[in-house]
Amino acid sequence: MAKSLTPARSRDNVFSRREVEGMIAENKLIIIVDDKVLRLDGWIKFHPGGDMAIKHMIGKDATDEVNALHSQEARQRMSKFQIGRIEGPWTNFLPPIQGGEFRLYDKDEEEIIDSSSSEDISAPPSPIFEAQ
Repeated sequence: MAKSLTPARSRDNVFSRREVEGMIAENKLIIIVDDKVLRLDGWIKFHPGGDMAIKHMIGKDATDEVNALHSQEARQRMSKFQIGRIEGPWTNFLPPIQGGEFRLYDKDEEEIIDSSSSEDISAPPSPIFEAQ
C-alpha cells in the first residue's frame, strides 16, 4: 500500500526525483527553483500570473522562468513555500496538465525502474535556439 508522502516543513529535507514524483501523484503542486523544492498548493489561487502559469511548471525546474518574471522581493517571498531541496541534478517531468503521468511513492518498496514513468519526455528545445 502506498504511503502518503507528507514531509515535515523543513528546508533541510532532501527529496529524490522519485519522491517528488510521488508528491505530484498526490496532486501536490511541486516545482523546482534553484535546486529547492517548492510546494505551491496554498499560493496558486493568489498567483498574479494566474494558475495556468504554475500548472505548466509542475515537476519542472522553473528557475529560469522565476528569475526572468519575478522581482528579487517576490523570489525571496517564495522561500516560505520551500519544503526541501532536490537530490542531484534535475530532469524535468512532463506536467500533469500536459499529460504527464505520475506514480505514487512508497518508501517501503524498492524503487523499480518503470518505462512508463514521465522521465525524459519533456518536449525538445525549439530548433530556433539550436546552435548552428
